[in-house]
Amino acid sequence: MILRSAIFLCVLFLCQACVKETFFADPYDPRLPGYTENGKNSAGAFINGQAWTVGQREFLDSIYPGAMHVFCDSSTGASYLHISDGSLRHSEVSGKVDLGFHLSGSCIRSQSDLLALAYTEIVLDGVSNFGYLVDPCSRCDTVPSGIGTLYVRHVKTRDTCTIFSGTFGFLIDGAEDAFTVYQGRYDFEICPSQFLE
Repeated sequence: MILRSAIFLCVLFLCQACVKETFFADPYDPRLPGYTENGKNSAGAFINGQAWTVGQREFLDSIYPGAMHVFCDSSTGASYLHISDGSLRHSEVSGKVDLGFHLSGSCIRSQSDLLALAYTEIVLDGVSNFGYLVDPCSRCDTVPSGIGTLYVRHVKTRDTCTIFSGTFGFLIDGAEDAFTVYQGRYDFEICPSQFLE
């Protein structure tokens, strides 16, 4: 019985060692991923003081790298940069939380549209451009109108995909709930299948 348990544990640890690690901790605060510009498919921020991460390894679980999808609403000319598969850690409302940005007047449909955003500072005014959260609390669905800034710090092509990296922060001051999103960072490889209309 002991030998069987020991063999099981060895196999389990060997299988975990074969999984490619995509989460690189920030050296100053390991609850968040470090800022990278390599297409690591990870993101992180603090939401009301709680660490929110995408692409982090769970104990004895496989890695599910996050993704950024780019939606273009042709009827309004607006785009959504949507980061999926994020999780709040160590909070009373622990669970999946998506985060994104609504950008008016910039229908992003292709790699060249992303390249045009390189090294820009996008002011999130809460009306035409804003940050949003999806399911940040038990009684919330989507919470829009985040005011702050989205920085696109690095954009580079890699084959048919685009490395898209930067930082962000915003404040949502709703009637019932307020959310402060700060020290945000993202680093994604966006491929043609991630552009949606």
